[in-house]
Amino acid sequence: MKKFLILASFLLLSACAGIDNFKFDPVQYSSFVQLKADTNAAAGKCDSPAAIKKYSTKIRDEAAFAKVYVSHRYGAKNLLIATTNLEKMIIDLDERYAKENPTRFYCVTKLENISSGLEMILTILGRME
Repeated sequence: MKKFLILASFLLLSACAGIDNFKFDPVQYSSFVQLKADTNAAAGKCDSPAAIKKYSTKIRDEAAFAKVYVSHRYGAKNLLIATTNLEKMIIDLDERYAKENPTRFYCVTKLENISSGLEMILTILGRME
């Protein structure tokens, strides 16, 4: 499990390293900010599987929005790869909580990896402004 989380983070990092050079888009940036804020809020609820189930569905929807938005931007190939990898981690979290109540360690680790990936994306996108 831990190896998978590290691998997922590595894939996200790899995609972020080559994020495309295009103009700053406030709508796109805002979607990632909202996703990061909700991911951070969820991290504080890892002791409550019911709360995480709600948050995981919410951030899954937000990630889907971000991915669709990015997929329609010309020249955003690498950002789309990073967003797709991020969405996969979020889907995994959501599906896992739909089936069972994972450990607190799983919740914290998964949300930390998602948050780290979002932080990388936001840092790179923020520099384009």
